Amino acid sequence: MARSDAYQHRVTVPASRTRVWIALQQPATWASLAGVREVSDPVFDDHGHLKSYRWKAAAGPRHIEGASKVVRSRIPSSMVLEVDASEVSGTIAVQLEEPKPRTTIVSARLVLEAHGVLSSIFFPIVSQAIGEGLPAQLEAFARRFTERSGPSRRRG
Repeated sequence: MARSDAYQHRVTVPASRTRVWIALQQPATWASLAGVREVSDPVFDDHGHLKSYRWKAAAGPRHIEGASKVVRSRIPSSMVLEVDASEVSGTIAVQLEEPKPRTTIVSARLVLEAHGVLSSIFFPIVSQAIGEGLPAQLEAFARRFTERSGPSRRRG
């Protein structure tokens, strides 16, 4: 049985759920979440919604390259992405709740699973490096909305 770990965090964002949803459609947003350092080759549907992207991450001593694709979404309230790399796979689930105008609670859950014998040796280090960074990364995402203009609305 493959080893897996799960991490979750919630943050309150001073913006409408629609505005947060728009930010989640931007590849640059994912370049600062879940341990990702670089995003490339984003694919969008005809309505500008993010469908997939490639990524690079540094997790402890390991450098990992992979791809993520949106496998489920309810606009503008939730999305689930599959994460796939040579050493790990998993999901990122994001739920958006707007309890009052211009206030959104973002709940994120990251589940990672090791691939193969060699990766299972490094998996605790990789998983910890990626997962334990999730709270700080989500908090930084929320702080970007307190800036005058918030995250950019352009794609790419």
